[in-house]
Amino acid sequence: MKINRTSLLILPLISTLILSACDSGQADQNTEQVAIYRSAVFQAEPQVKSHRISAFVEPTDNAFLSFQVSGTINKQHIFIGDVVENDAPLFSIKNPSLGPKIKQFDAEIKAINATLAQNRAELNRLIDLKKSNAVSQNDLDRLKNQNNNLLAKKEGLMAQLSEAQSLFNETLLTAPFRGTVAEIYKEPGETIASGEPIMLLGGIDSLEAPVYLTSQLQKKLHIGQIINAQYANQDFTVSIKEVSHAANPKSQLFKVVLDVPMSLGMKSGEQIFINIPEQLGNHYALPVSAIIDDGINKPYILVIDNKQVTQVYVKILHLNNQQMLVDLDTSMGNLGAIQVVTEGQSHLTAGQSINPSNSRSNP
Repeated sequence: MKINRTSLLILPLISTLILSACDSGQADQNTEQVAIYRSAVFQAEPQVKSHRISAFVEPTDNAFLSFQVSGTINKQHIFIGDVVENDAPLFSIKNPSLGPKIKQFDAEIKAINATLAQNRAELNRLIDLKKSNAVSQNDLDRLKNQNNNLLAKKEGLMAQLSEAQSLFNETLLTAPFRGTVAEIYKEPGETIASGEPIMLLGGIDSLEAPVYLTSQLQKKLHIGQIINAQYANQDFTVSIKEVSHAANPKSQLFKVVLDVPMSLGMKSGEQIFINIPEQLGNHYALPVSAIIDDGINKPYILVIDNKQVTQVYVKILHLNNQQMLVDLDTSMGNLGAIQVVTEGQSHLTAGQSINPSNSRSNP
């Protein structure tokens, strides 16, 4: 078989053109892939971080009660869980020395009153006799002085009687406010000392919740401020009633007391959650995918400006609401609104000119 020389020359050329056309098509396809990226416009805005903190509700009025005199408990009027009204009897004690003292002072006062009555009668008689010079002025003055001394002694005994009566009244312990008996530490028959706690009474007319915060949160709060809170999947608000300006020496935390409303039916010991806002200043809030950080070089982002890719270094602050708060490199100045590449950075390089029509905006 005879082969035409011209055919041999044309066949390689055709093959070359076909391969070239395939390579060109592949290159066009690669170029199209490189051009696809996602971007969005961001601007530095005031950022707020919400701190979710748990707190436990407790009565506003919460008191450890004790007797002001020593003695032996002879009667218990209440039990744990009882709701008592103001001035309701709680415990009574017996102190054998208080009753006799009251009787002694009372008897001495009665004796002085009898002596004073005699002295007044004698003094009136001497005054009448003095008009006729039947008695001396010395006798009259002596009786007046005696009468004054008796009056002074009576006043002293009255003060001691009042004190003894007050101590005797302390043998009955009453509720200083309306509340619930939370704890009982002593039982009838036990001897207690003056000031020794005998029970814990918790108020039921108002509630509060103490929380302990760092200085950066505490210094931005003020009395009367309203804060959002949650209880049993219900949203409500609490107000700040106290703010400590001295940290606990051990924990270095500041105590803040919240006024809790009674309307939700909460009880002492139940848990609530509060949301305390922290103003972080003006920063860019970018998706995590927009930041390139290999752990070696400074982290940066790719910014599109005038159809050109620019590399901008950033300072990472922290994560807030699934977004990374960053500041731009200060040498760049205030860029304002910027178009940031959020996906597809691996196909772009700094200084590259791109066609924005191939950009896909973030949903």
